[in-house]
Amino acid sequence: MIYKNTYLHNVSEIAPLEDGGIRIFRFPENARNSFDDGEHPYAVEVGQMTTGCEIRFVGEGADITISALDADGTVEIFRGDLLVRTERLPQKVKTTLSLRPIPGLDKYSLPIINNRFDLSVWRVVFDHDYRVGIHSIEPIGDIRAPKPSEMPPKRILAYGSSITHSAGAGFYTNSYIYNVGRILGTDILCKAMGGSCFIQRDVADYIVNESWDVAIFELGINMITEFSVEVFIERASYLIENALNLGRPVVLISNFTSYNDLPESSYKDINEAYVKALENIYKRFKGESYDNLYYIRGRDIVTDFNYLLTDLIHPSPYGHAEMGRKIASIISKEFKLL
Repeated sequence: MIYKNTYLHNVSEIAPLEDGGIRIFRFPENARNSFDDGEHPYAVEVGQMTTGCEIRFVGEGADITISALDADGTVEIFRGDLLVRTERLPQKVKTTLSLRPIPGLDKYSLPIINNRFDLSVWRVVFDHDYRVGIHSIEPIGDIRAPKPSEMPPKRILAYGSSITHSAGAGFYTNSYIYNVGRILGTDILCKAMGGSCFIQRDVADYIVNESWDVAIFELGINMITEFSVEVFIERASYLIENALNLGRPVVLISNFTSYNDLPESSYKDINEAYVKALENIYKRFKGESYDNLYYIRGRDIVTDFNYLLTDLIHPSPYGHAEMGRKIASIISKEFKLL
C-alpha cells in the first residue's frame, strides 16, 4: 500500500485518525470482525496489532511521527537489512522519528552477501503487542516508495500462533519467521495471531488471497483448549486446500515442543491428537496429488527445552534463532523451494 510516497508493508487496510493521521491494520475489516465471536476478546486485540508492519521509503530522510495507541511499544529502524537503532514508543504519546543521512553508510560500497534490501531503503519496523498510529510523514527532500528491484523478490506469508507472532523473541526481527526470511532472502508477511490462531473462514479467505510465493502455516497449539479436534480438522483443511489450489508451495508446521509434551501436562493427550490430526491432513492431501504441500514436525525443530522461556512454550531469542536456521535449511535444501 502506498501512503504519502512511502510503501506500507504488511498493511491491508488503513483508517483515519482524528488528527488527520491513520491507523494501520494487518487484516481487513471483514477478517477482523471474525475475531469478535463474543468468547475470545483477546483475539480482537491481536487482530489489530501491527506486528511486522513497516514504513518503507527511499530518500534522504524524513521526520515520521507515530504512536503506540494502546500499549508501550518498540520500533526498529533499518537501512536495508542493517539496523540503525531501536526506539521505545510510550503508550499514547506521539513520538517523532528523525531519519537522517548516515555518512558512514553512504560513503562506502559494502560487499554484503544475501542482502534483501537495497541499502537506500529506509525501513521503520513495528514490533509485537501494540497498535500503531501514523500521525505525519515530513520528508527531508524528495522521498519515494521503494522499487520492486530494491526489495526482496519473493514473499513468505506466515500464519500461526504467538510463536510465529514473535513472542519471546525480544524484537520482531529476532523471531524465527523473520530469520527464515532473512536467511532465504525473502520478505515476510506476518499474519500470525498470538493466542488466537483459530483459522476462522474469513481469515482463511483473506490469507489465501494475499500476495505470496510460499505460505507457512503453524497450526494447532492455540486451539487445543478451545476447540475439538474435529473443528480443527475442518478449519485447517479449508485453509490448506484453498491455498494449495493456487498451485504455490504450502508448508505446514505442527506444534513445537512445549510443556504439553510432558507427562505431567493435562493437555498432553489433546496436544498429541492435534499433532496427529495435522499430520493426517498432510497425508490426505498428498494422497490427492498435491505436490505443492510440505510438512515439518515442530518437535524436530524445537528439540530441547533450552530453546524455551520459563513458561515452557515460547522460544527465547536463542530458540527463535535456532528455529529460523533449521526451518530455512529444510525449506531451501530439503524442499528446494527458495
